Amino acid sequence: MMESYSVRGWVVPRIQERERLNKPPMIYWMQATSAGVLSGWDSAHDAIWMYRIPSLLATIVTVLATWRIGCALFPGVFGARTGLLAGFLLAVAPIFAWEARQARADQVLVMWTTLAMWILATVWCDRERAQPWRRVLFLWVVVGAGVLTKGPITPMVGGLAVLSLCWWTRSWRWTLRLRPLIGIGVVVVMVVPWVLLVGSEVGFAKYWSIVSDEILGRSLTPKEGHSGPPGYHTLLAFALFLPGAMLLGAAVWRAVARNLRLPERESQRSGPVAKALSVVRRLPRLRARGEYAGELLLLAWLIPSWIVFELVSTKLPHYTMPLYPALALLTARCIYAVGGGFVDGLDRGVARLGVLAWALCGLGVLALGPLVMAILVRPTGALLWVLIIVATLASIALWMVSFVLVRRGDLKQAQIFALALGGICIVSLLGVVLPNGPIPFVSKRLDDAIHRLDPQRTRPVASVGFHEDSLIFHTRGRIERIDADQLDVWVEEHPNGLVVLPNSVAETREDLETRATVSGFNYSNGKRGEWVVVQRVGQP
Repeated sequence: MMESYSVRGWVVPRIQERERLNKPPMIYWMQATSAGVLSGWDSAHDAIWMYRIPSLLATIVTVLATWRIGCALFPGVFGARTGLLAGFLLAVAPIFAWEARQARADQVLVMWTTLAMWILATVWCDRERAQPWRRVLFLWVVVGAGVLTKGPITPMVGGLAVLSLCWWTRSWRWTLRLRPLIGIGVVVVMVVPWVLLVGSEVGFAKYWSIVSDEILGRSLTPKEGHSGPPGYHTLLAFALFLPGAMLLGAAVWRAVARNLRLPERESQRSGPVAKALSVVRRLPRLRARGEYAGELLLLAWLIPSWIVFELVSTKLPHYTMPLYPALALLTARCIYAVGGGFVDGLDRGVARLGVLAWALCGLGVLALGPLVMAILVRPTGALLWVLIIVATLASIALWMVSFVLVRRGDLKQAQIFALALGGICIVSLLGVVLPNGPIPFVSKRLDDAIHRLDPQRTRPVASVGFHEDSLIFHTRGRIERIDADQLDVWVEEHPNGLVVLPNSVAETREDLETRATVSGFNYSNGKRGEWVVVQRVGQP
């Protein structure tokens, strides 16, 4: 897009003239604008960090919006502290720390969804009065931006939340404050022009086929091998939300229980299984109970969409990210309630085992994770290893303090020390270990090998079996992506060319000689491998 220098070039996203229509264009518009502004609109002077700026800014906005939602749902100083703690829990969560550094659409989607839920929370808390037009208009503009970023996710999350609130409260008139008919018109005006332009460029039948395959196909069958059983996202949340996962289950349980009216004989049952079955059976009977209305909105935000993601056949860890602000707010609310002595039962049974497991296993992973990763990826430089060891010692000290506080029952202070531990883990892992470890950066090392063999960058280059977009970026678009059955024809047409092959394929070819070998971990598909750069036998 940035290299097109025309409005038409910004309509259809392309990579090497191949259309990229499985996602809407918003993230590409934002990344191209970011790189264009920072490089002076000269693609020869861009860098990968320029394309990551939208994700970074989106993470910051998401954290701030989460804080404001806490202030809206839980008024007073207590609400401000709840929102602030929830923002910190998001900021150090591994899934958010990772996505903030990726040039992808997911973090921007989370931003639009969180902003939409912020406005919805404001309307919900003041639902008896008419809403200012600017607030309602902002809501629908944000929903439209979410559609342009990643399709139906933002309207799905917001729509299911509104429907759940209407069902649980047996009240729907407050939704008229949202001006739904006008809002749909706003979204249509934002989205339809781009759809018409794309359809005129590539054909409406082709575009509809891509959209239906992306939405319905991913829902009904696992795409690209990304499958998982029901409960996949639930179990994964306890790892992806560290260190905020200490009271994750208790926080959701507490919010549900406070909005349920259980008979006295059932509320006194001691068995956790009996309690769980009772809550599940009565879940459709949730009510907004005065001061608990804020927690009801968070449950409406969380539960219906979480069930949808669990039922979708294609499962990836980042799919549930738009729901994590609700998890963070419920968890922060529960932590402050524990600090005030308003939560019982955390010092016995399953709850105590869960907290101890968090302190031992969860925080242990954060404390030792950077050191273990450093051993695996082998960063170079004595100073780097000194920094890693110092960070590990500091992390172990925080781990021990948190564990002692858990044993004393001071869960609030334990969570605060765990936040500091999470911050050190992120800085050392993503700021020191991974950037200086060669193992994950396969594309960069392949490009370095190609450059050593062709310093003038005049020889044709192709790749078989390794079609990462990052390799196209590093080679500045020189590399051709070909299939294995095209290899012979390509070599015949380009006798002095260089080819990237999996080593297992290169070993079967006597007409090609290996000039460079790169082994490493391809984090885009989670597999290790070995690749070689080959050329025709007899070429200098």
